[in-house]
Amino acid sequence: MCCGGRGWAARTCSTCSGSGPAGRTFRGFGFMGGIFSAMAGSGIDICSFSALTLLFRVSEKIATPTSVILMAINTCVGFAYREFAMGGVQEDAWGFFAVCVPIVVIGAPLGSLVGSHFHRLVLAGFVYVTDTAQLVLALIVVKPWLHADDGGKKDNDDPAHLTLTSGAILLAGAIFFKMMEMAGRKLLDIQEQRMAEREIELGGKAGSLYVGASG
Repeated sequence: MCCGGRGWAARTCSTCSGSGPAGRTFRGFGFMGGIFSAMAGSGIDICSFSALTLLFRVSEKIATPTSVILMAINTCVGFAYREFAMGGVQEDAWGFFAVCVPIVVIGAPLGSLVGSHFHRLVLAGFVYVTDTAQLVLALIVVKPWLHADDGGKKDNDDPAHLTLTSGAILLAGAIFFKMMEMAGRKLLDIQEQRMAEREIELGGKAGSLYVGASG
């Protein structure tokens, strides 16, 4: 989302309507993020965060804890459904769950508390750095350009295909996020124009009432 980054003077909102087209759009991103989470274990957090910050221009200081809470709820519901309705969670998953619990319980509230005292772009900078680090480390671990026989993933029999698809996904994501940022800027311009027209209209009515009262 760095391609959609905003400067120090960028305009942001503190709230986002949960009804109307905005609410339906956000629920659509939530549904899409839920599908990604079901396939990859993560997705609703990045979908909700990108929709809030890029499309609806909500401050990162609000979008970050919101996306964390949504991911936590989605994880609890999915874990419980898997355990009680789909035959149980695998034993390894319980181990991963136990490892993550103390980190999430302590780290998430602490991160939200500390982040609330930073400028929103400082928080966004941390997001950019951590996301970039995750991408670089994933490339180091996966090594999509290496065949299984040369030290790559065990099931990587076609390094060229994996490398090209990985690059295509990265490029498509960058283009998609940039389009979201442009759409969000346009929506904010329309909203500010409507607010300005509303203020002029109210100012004209107030002036008419004042003149009438004076007369």
